[in-house]
Amino acid sequence: MRFQYFLTFPISLALLWSAAGPFSNAVPAPLPTDAALRAPDLPRYIENAIPSTYVEDFNIASVHLVRRGCFPSKEEEDDIGPTTCDGSVPPLEELRAQIQRWNKVPTRPSAFYTKLGQAGGISTSKCWIRSHPDQIPPLPANQVDPRDGEGNLGAVFFDNIVDPRYMQVVFPKMSGPKQTSFQKLLSQAMAMESVGTAWIFTNADEDLNGLDDLNTWKNWEFPALTRNEKVDRILRTDPNDLTSDPPAIQTIWTKGDGPQGAEPRGLVDF
Repeated sequence: MRFQYFLTFPISLALLWSAAGPFSNAVPAPLPTDAALRAPDLPRYIENAIPSTYVEDFNIASVHLVRRGCFPSKEEEDDIGPTTCDGSVPPLEELRAQIQRWNKVPTRPSAFYTKLGQAGGISTSKCWIRSHPDQIPPLPANQVDPRDGEGNLGAVFFDNIVDPRYMQVVFPKMSGPKQTSFQKLLSQAMAMESVGTAWIFTNADEDLNGLDDLNTWKNWEFPALTRNEKVDRILRTDPNDLTSDPPAIQTIWTKGDGPQGAEPRGLVDF
């Protein structure tokens, strides 16, 4: 069985049919022409929009969510960890714990992106990584996780930093503004849990210092990375440049440079 982050099972079809009566020959009322099954639009200023994805063979009602009362308890091995499912933004400590449990960020280079467009930032950057195995080596076969669908991609992006089941429970219950707050806070948590080398993918002519106060990289991710003692360096490259050989890669920060900018903004209400 497959589920998406935004479950859009057409229950409305069943309701329309039942309205005609269980033994009636009446035809149900037609759906509106714009009633396409789609994920809801997120605010445009969300840079790290959570993409629609699939979760293999997962029954959401079986998740063991202790102390929160999200769903009935079942098996201890089904526990997906600390989970806020009341529509509020989870605390930073919970997000960091979820990142640690999924164990992708602590075990491979973290990859961030900015100003590459809402839809194509992650996919463009992943294409660059796969085209440059000498810069970011693919994972060995024994480290490939079939649960996430990433294959042997040698870096971790925002779309694979926590268990998809956690996202399925938490994200849809938040309002649009809270989803924005959540994604920025989750981005900060990703930076705080990063290890070793981190990458920022952006256009070659982008002035990262001139980004606005709502930009996720400038105000949440970069400040957190430079305050993370586990991070050694931050590299920058343009994923749209697939012709330079060798690729143009710039070191924009090393551990000896110390913290940069103001403190990460943390939880901000939108």
